[in-house]
Amino acid sequence: MASETRIDVSINGETRSVPAQATVSALVREMGFDPARAKGIAVAVNDAVAPKGTWDSHAVRFGDRIEVIAAQQGG
Repeated sequence: MASETRIDVSINGETRSVPAQATVSALVREMGFDPARAKGIAVAVNDAVAPKGTWDSHAVRFGDRIEVIAAQQGG
């Protein structure tokens, strides 16, 4: 069985090992959100906003800093 190549990225300040071919959509899904119903979710990669329309094709790279922010109700 071949092992999957993995890379380290920072997600919300925490270093994580993810598949080398991971996309922003895959990471959003891994965090428990449905990218297809991603209202109220914003993603930045290396301090630049990643528009939702690019998540499926935006491949992450070794060392990327990714922030996933979800709006929440409450006060």
